[in-house]
Amino acid sequence: MAQPAVEVCQDNRRKPRAGRRKGVSTAMIIVKRLRTCNPPRFPLLFPMNPVKILLLSALAFFFWSAGGTALHAADSSAKFVQDFYNWYVPLAKHDRHEASSDVALKKRSADFSPELTKALKEDSAAAAKNPGEIVGLDFDPFLNSQEAVDRSVVGNTTEKNGAFRVEVYHFLDGKKDKKPQIIAEVKSVNGHWVFVNFWNSDKGNLLDELRQLAKDRKKYHAK
Repeated sequence: MAQPAVEVCQDNRRKPRAGRRKGVSTAMIIVKRLRTCNPPRFPLLFPMNPVKILLLSALAFFFWSAGGTALHAADSSAKFVQDFYNWYVPLAKHDRHEASSDVALKKRSADFSPELTKALKEDSAAAAKNPGEIVGLDFDPFLNSQEAVDRSVVGNTTEKNGAFRVEVYHFLDGKKDKKPQIIAEVKSVNGHWVFVNFWNSDKGNLLDELRQLAKDRKKYHAK
């Protein structure tokens, strides 16, 4: 039976077997022979330079760390929104002499940006001064609804321009909305999440609507 051909290193042919030098391990001899007898068939894309290896490792760690941080921020923002609605939905179910949104602004003022807080308070004050007219919001700004809901759950979270938009679905009579009723936009400020705006499924948003109502009130009073 024919023996398989064995590739022999040109430099090692017909050389007498030398005794092993003291302190040289078998592993080192094997590596040396592999380097001499089996050069790589294809050129390396990145030469085994320690500096380049260090740079590549640093880049890999950076992208891994950035991805982990973004994922943690998305989960954290969604939890913040869910915690708010777990508190707010039962509050909105009770009939009060004061709007539920006003109560939220008082009891959880740190959860809202100054701009959003100011616009909502001005709108609420205008409505209180004109009880027989619709001069402000005629729906709950945090539910985007004129009626109370059974409960609310968060859906997908997306990042945009340094803020996170968290979908919120409502349950009414045991049925969940087919699409998010409102999308809460939150941003981290000094390590604390705050609501900066609320969007509806038609791509309109609460801040724009409050600004438009304020403009309409000015025009009305100017007449």
